[in-house]
Amino acid sequence: MINNDGAEEAYKTSPYTKCGGCVFSETENNEQIGCRLGRSTKIGVRDKDDDGFFLLDRVCNTYRPTEWLGDLSLAESEDIMSAVREEVQPLVGFFVLLKTEDEKDISELRATLEDVKSQEFITPSYVVVVTDKVEYNEETLNILNSMFDYKKTPYHIVQLQTTPDDIHKRIDQAFKHARNGWAYVTSSGESVPRDLLQKIDHRINSEMKRLVVVKPYDEINGLLFQTTLFKFLNGNKSKLHNDEIADHRSFLEKVEDASSRSDDDTFITWEEFNAS
Repeated sequence: MINNDGAEEAYKTSPYTKCGGCVFSETENNEQIGCRLGRSTKIGVRDKDDDGFFLLDRVCNTYRPTEWLGDLSLAESEDIMSAVREEVQPLVGFFVLLKTEDEKDISELRATLEDVKSQEFITPSYVVVVTDKVEYNEETLNILNSMFDYKKTPYHIVQLQTTPDDIHKRIDQAFKHARNGWAYVTSSGESVPRDLLQKIDHRINSEMKRLVVVKPYDEINGLLFQTTLFKFLNGNKSKLHNDEIADHRSFLEKVEDASSRSDDDTFITWEEFNAS
């Protein structure tokens, strides 16, 4: 029997947040009565501490102490609610698998990257193109150079030395360029919703819902996952647990098994995501 307790640990509720000292706390008679960002209602209040401030059920990423105000520019200080919302915008990178079955594939890559580049309001954190055809690299690099500012959206080409039998293992090759946040997997020729990052931001920062993994809508396209979880589970490679039992399953199999024993929406479909 495979022990997947480690994966389940990744789903457990994060430590609670103490609202005391947060610039967004609303108080009356030295006791907290609300949150200027409306987060206490959506996250849930566990209790109050001895000073009368909320203890929230999980981490609030917009907690800001008074010292934070001193780090803001003049323009930011005039609208601190917009300033903090910009700070917590989701960091999302894109893994694009280059299909090279015929001559049109490079033009299809351009179309997919155009969707990535044209995300509304939020800039992609990075772009990684994965290919097993070295002859396409120069043209791929030219496309990336023409579309992205490397300082704002770093881009990379991952040249596969051997083509994995399992297409999911291409993600593991690309993952060396991943950063904190989320990664979205797609292929050349696939459309990427241009409001994708805006919808992610709405889910996690407006609706205050968790977002861990969204299942791909086919074999691999549309997979969205937290990079910290992918690293923790060792991706699609074997995961050795503390009891030295090896888990040889794919990343999605590990996640699905853990989520089946969890009472939250950590492993959802795109239909569920879009309904939020």
